[in-house]
Amino acid sequence: MSATRHAFRVTLEQDVIVSRSAATAGEHETLDHLPGSLFLGLAAGRLYASLAPDQAWQVFHGGGVRFCDALPESEPGTPAWPVPLALHHYKNEDAKQKVAGSGHARLDRDRVLNLMHREPEDGRQPRQLRGGHVDACGRWIRPRTRQSLKTAIAPETGRVEEGQLFGYEALERGQSFVFELQTDDTLDEALVQRLHQCLNGPARLGRSRSAEFGRVQIEPLDQAPPHPASVGGSDNTLTLWLLSDLALRDERGQPTLQPRPQYLGLPEGAEWDHQKSFLRTRSYSPYNGKRRGRDADRQVIARGSVLHYTLPAGTPPEALPALEHGLGHYREAGLGQAVARPQMLADKSLQVEAPAARTTDTRSVPAAPDTALLRRLRRMARTEFLEFDAEHRARRVFEALIASLDEARSWQGIPPNAPLAEDEVPGRSQWGRLRDAANRHRGDPDGLWRALFPPPKDSGATKDREPPEDAIVRTRSGWQLKLGPRQEDVLGVRLKAQLEAIHRNVPELLSEVVVRLASLGQTPEWTRAVEGHATKEPQA
Repeated sequence: MSATRHAFRVTLEQDVIVSRSAATAGEHETLDHLPGSLFLGLAAGRLYASLAPDQAWQVFHGGGVRFCDALPESEPGTPAWPVPLALHHYKNEDAKQKVAGSGHARLDRDRVLNLMHREPEDGRQPRQLRGGHVDACGRWIRPRTRQSLKTAIAPETGRVEEGQLFGYEALERGQSFVFELQTDDTLDEALVQRLHQCLNGPARLGRSRSAEFGRVQIEPLDQAPPHPASVGGSDNTLTLWLLSDLALRDERGQPTLQPRPQYLGLPEGAEWDHQKSFLRTRSYSPYNGKRRGRDADRQVIARGSVLHYTLPAGTPPEALPALEHGLGHYREAGLGQAVARPQMLADKSLQVEAPAARTTDTRSVPAAPDTALLRRLRRMARTEFLEFDAEHRARRVFEALIASLDEARSWQGIPPNAPLAEDEVPGRSQWGRLRDAANRHRGDPDGLWRALFPPPKDSGATKDREPPEDAIVRTRSGWQLKLGPRQEDVLGVRLKAQLEAIHRNVPELLSEVVVRLASLGQTPEWTRAVEGHATKEPQA
């Protein structure tokens, strides 16, 4: 039984909140994609009541239709897939490089290690490439998110309710995602057309749809999105790269996080090679809009995981599971999507395709007209590029600071999952001071630099007195975490070194970088790194 693939583009017209978990304690986090359950719920809300019971079961419960995850769009109609967890890079070595004229960074093939096929060099520590998405050309895409604070309103008074301040993290508007609708060929064509119609047009997705969140525009695409390329499998091995979460059950029907061959429908005699497998797991409770409550917890192997198996000699291709129909359970919600023997993981380093060459027209091009509208559009484009550049630089500085926390734990003998001393690392108030200083000194990079860091002790400003106590990154200011034996191995000095190149080479970006860096420092990602939760999830 074959399947037909239909593609749709989702454009975010408002920020969209897609919670990573149902927990109400702690800071809120959003997924970096739109799960297929959103589109299943959208279609069910518009179509379920008008279908016969057997049709409703076939479309929404039986797995004959699969609403796949919406992944960030790298090129028109082309999605980027979750980064395989087999890919690593050496600690303190950035594996991403910016491409001139491109809106995205690209993974550096020379710095990306595939630990399925090689061992790290002696004395060098590999770090897993976590988060983000990668396309066939190696472009690394991380959807933009935005933090917002809200407060509950007391229904009796219509005023702010005390003690009810909460925050949301949301996918930022203006981004595009691509998702796939898979339908078995046994499905009636008229029913497929009705599915197309109910998914096309404006919609609201995620949480707080009645407020200012969730409005999107969905449009069908002419061609199904490409899948990751595969290579031949004559070596009696099978590698699976999970493009979505995978839910498995054991012989007793209980959820399991052990991807044993029999749970995937692999032939008898197949063995799971956990030494060459890289997986993470998570648990979540999907919200059921019809019942107005959450369903039972789902224990899943997370998207991006890589599973490796040894097959019996002479295993024919027809003995392997049909991946076009998905693996495991909850396939109707997009779970169980995978690609076998991915070309990207076929060698020691990252295997990517060369970007398509852009054709150039050698004919003379007339000069662009000089109008007020075009001048304004050029200024907007220039501003947008500067904003992207600042965001990219801030992310690199932030990731260097995250890596510095691991250095501090290694130097001080602190376990990886233990918290660091709160008075030695910046908290929300210190990050807030950075943001306030950057806002005060917009257009004045030298003034911002003086506000951030005290002058050198041998400078004229400090001959007769101590460095100014109002400098933000100074001794005993929350930036004094020791990273190593040298005097300069201090977190605040590391921050100064990271920002110094920006101040020297592109000073006009300094305030924008610091503002974005301060925002990153107030996200759950920094909190988890300080508390030691960043590497808590298991890896096989």
